[in-house]
Amino acid sequence: MGGVRYRGTVGRLLPRLVALLGALALGGCDPVPGHPESATGGEPTEDGRPDNVAHSQPGGGFDPDRATPAGGIDRAGTIGGVAAGALDREIAAGELHTCVRRADAFVDAVACWGWNRYGQLGDDTTIDSRSPTTVVGLNDAISIVAGADFTCARRAASTVACWGNNDVGQLGDGSTLARAHPSAARGLTDAVEVVAGSYHACARRSSGSVVCWGTNRSGQIGDGTLSDRAAPTPVAALTDTIQLAAGKSHTCARRTGGTVACWGHNFHGQVGDVLAPNHHVVPFVVPGLDDVVEITAGHYHTCARRSSGDVRCWGQNFAGQLGDGTLVGRAAPHSVRGIGDAAQITAGGYHTCARRSSGSLACWGYNEFGQLGDGSFASRPTPAPVADVTDAIDLIAGRFSHTCARRASGVVACWGRNLAGELGDGSTSERPMPVSVVGLP
Repeated sequence: MGGVRYRGTVGRLLPRLVALLGALALGGCDPVPGHPESATGGEPTEDGRPDNVAHSQPGGGFDPDRATPAGGIDRAGTIGGVAAGALDREIAAGELHTCVRRADAFVDAVACWGWNRYGQLGDDTTIDSRSPTTVVGLNDAISIVAGADFTCARRAASTVACWGNNDVGQLGDGSTLARAHPSAARGLTDAVEVVAGSYHACARRSSGSVVCWGTNRSGQIGDGTLSDRAAPTPVAALTDTIQLAAGKSHTCARRTGGTVACWGHNFHGQVGDVLAPNHHVVPFVVPGLDDVVEITAGHYHTCARRSSGDVRCWGQNFAGQLGDGTLVGRAAPHSVRGIGDAAQITAGGYHTCARRSSGSLACWGYNEFGQLGDGSFASRPTPAPVADVTDAIDLIAGRFSHTCARRASGVVACWGRNLAGELGDGSTSERPMPVSVVGLP
């Protein structure tokens, strides 16, 4: 099935129509379809905010003094204050910002770039940056994740620190005050994993139990209520979790034995319950999955990688983000076509990508901004190869419309939307093919 190009006036209306038809196919009409068709404005969603609020007004302004120096390295021989020879270990991508965790013999520092209206870059400013800038006061990060407009890190002491927007308590520090530098999530001293949805976050504890915080208007916290939580709150009835994934308004856990449980917003079937109400306020076991080794969640869809290397997805499918060759939403897992050797999967807002065992990449779904990386702007209902990358060792899709990969050489390459410089190439131009982040080796 050929790609479908969604650009211009017709292109911006078509995804919305298809989303509506997909909702009808699942047994209802979504009163607030999740659609990315407008770069400004947006309709209220189940979280009570525009579906694309984070990309309406890149705030704080761009400071030309923060553009990358020639060669990407400043006079001190550092990149955003991080040693130029440091090893890049992990990438995280929000809606309009991107971060990398870097390490040398002495520190595990984090550098971020892109939109910074709420301080999500963590550099104690609210000035956008088109090149990496160091997160202040954080030299022991073990892992990093990014929500729509906030960022979190798990630290060496098994604590969690977050920074950026906090209007619904997504930083977990007990307040709703935005922070431009890391702030500790309350009461967490045994975190072994942290994940971020668009406006909520969760941590897996060493016991296998899970806590979540932030917005809960769709039940994504999993505590049996619809009340927002500004501090970590236990998820009901989970004691054997081994991995987490968070979408815009739903959350999933991979459990011992290879099963998956999800909770939260389910209008598009992303929780995996074909008979479900709109919200699941406690975990629901997805039927038909018992050999899952990895999970990932987009805005309104979910995917699982099985031990065999094949991938199954379910939920919203207006742009082909389920990868089954159709535009029909699914409330039960369906196989992605042509992927039998996946080594890693990641889901963006409305697209999905896989790293194959060879190191090559494939992406499918929404592609208006080039986030599939195949050199086009045509959406794809089946996997399309990402151009010019054959040595990927890590892969992450942003919360909306960009994607990044870490290559064997340590180079980080990104592609897709670049409204606030989230690709890190020193520009704000969309890139339908991978470009290297400036200044990183």
